[in-house]
Amino acid sequence: MLDSIVASEDRHYYRHSGVDWVALHRAIRFNIQAGSFRRGGSTITMQATRCEFLTRDRTVWRKLCEVPLALCVDHLLTKEEVLVLYLGHTDFGLGAMGVRDAARTYFGKKAINLTLSEAAFLASLPPRPPRAVPEVTHRLVDACRSRALARLRRYRPSRYSEAELERARLAELTFAWERNDARPAND
Repeated sequence: MLDSIVASEDRHYYRHSGVDWVALHRAIRFNIQAGSFRRGGSTITMQATRCEFLTRDRTVWRKLCEVPLALCVDHLLTKEEVLVLYLGHTDFGLGAMGVRDAARTYFGKKAINLTLSEAAFLASLPPRPPRAVPEVTHRLVDACRSRALARLRRYRPSRYSEAELERARLAELTFAWERNDARPAND
């Protein structure tokens, strides 16, 4: 799950100090040209900081507050602690806040028991989390999972074999709401 999240959300996570200045500059340029807030340029640290200390309002003021807070958080916490904070407060859709809730909501299992395929799918959800079960279509699942696994392939080419990633891409995902015996996993 950790590799999938970093690959999907912030592939430079272990190389920056809480703010990816290049990505932030690119997002600012894009938003000025678009005339609206379409891209955020936020790192995992910035997103964790926002969830913990700020509102989710898309304003320039919030983004200006987010940057120094993310720099402080990155200085005070380890990268692993920031990931725990992020994974505990991120909206995965369907009312699931945090990866523990997401694993239970989507797959009826503990987060530690997620397969690579399931973790890749969940890692792709934070940018646009579904709000209702009918939004979780086969097309969405395949697209999200394939995108996350492709990013994982580029991010950690030596950790995951091509065969392992292909098996994960083709694996049949069974969601908790599709099973008759589904019961929430107790974490």
